[in-house]
Amino acid sequence: MNIVYSTDNNYANICLCSIISLLEANKNVENIKIYIIDNKISVEQKQNIIRYIKQYNRDYCFIDCKEVTRRLKKNNNFPVSAYARLFIQDFIEDEKVIYLDCDTIVKDDLTYLWNIDMKENWIAGVQDPLPQYLKTVVEMDKDDRYINSGVLLINLKEWRKINFQDLVIEYMKKNNNNVIHHDQGIINGVCKGKILYLEPKFNLMPEMIMMSSKQLIRLYGMKCFYSQKELDEANERPSIIHYICKFYNRPWFKECTHPYKEYFQRYYVNELHMELKEKKLEKKVRMRLFIFNHFPFEIYCINEKILNLKRIYNLRNINIRKWILGEKMKILFITPGTYPVPAVKGGAVENLIEMLISSKEVTREKWNNSIYRIW
Repeated sequence: MNIVYSTDNNYANICLCSIISLLEANKNVENIKIYIIDNKISVEQKQNIIRYIKQYNRDYCFIDCKEVTRRLKKNNNFPVSAYARLFIQDFIEDEKVIYLDCDTIVKDDLTYLWNIDMKENWIAGVQDPLPQYLKTVVEMDKDDRYINSGVLLINLKEWRKINFQDLVIEYMKKNNNNVIHHDQGIINGVCKGKILYLEPKFNLMPEMIMMSSKQLIRLYGMKCFYSQKELDEANERPSIIHYICKFYNRPWFKECTHPYKEYFQRYYVNELHMELKEKKLEKKVRMRLFIFNHFPFEIYCINEKILNLKRIYNLRNINIRKWILGEKMKILFITPGTYPVPAVKGGAVENLIEMLISSKEVTREKWNNSIYRIW
């Protein structure tokens, strides 16, 4: 069994928690080799990681991140170590690997996952519930299933056949080296049609804990998603827990409310003797949680759609904005200092805007995008 992590020095202890959980949960696996893509990890941190891996008599290999990503050109501030998984085909000779994000905890033997027959699929992952526009920007169709990149089964044999890293470079160039959702957007855009979908227990994410299958389908307009039975089974016995920040905060922070935070903290606090840090949830996340907990779910859905409209309009690439918004437009009215209010065709807001524009009292130029059009 071959496992890949990628980390810098800031996340080294968090990564080590995941490594220890992997080793603990897979004691009965005959052979495990852990590859760590090293983005300037300190000598002290490396020695600590090696010490734990040796305690379990497992093999390890550090790979220089700078060498792995030498062909990478990106136009954003996202950590380079996150992109490294896209370029491992020439640095790991095995035919397949399991990739794990640092912010994961392994709770179960991964033999079943490791033995999955990928056939000619390039990658396998768990479907990520998210807004439709994030699929549109990576050229996926509305009904395509978009996977989360935190836990991946990677078919390196196929990657070498197709020279996957060349496809990645070409795709990034086409998108001005700044793909939405970074490495995850690239994986879904490049691998479309060659993705194998895993059970949700292999990447249990916060929204799968917080919401029902029916709610997630309603929220994101998905045609295909996991059943409630599959989500219940994932929650009852997760194989891998993924501590994405959304809603609960990270488990290395004091104010984390994640229902499974103790599985991380037993390694971080009890084993590594690290202190939990101070960091509150962002104000906008706290507001979303308040709406979710105190209002009907339909109100929460409306709020999320409004936030998505803001995100779309704030996309840096105006051509991408136009591509998402398309030709079917409705008018959206923004009052300074408030959320955008979507206008219903023929409704009061649309009529008001048309009246103001026709009277020439308000123009797009004068208001500097306070009035604009959206689908």
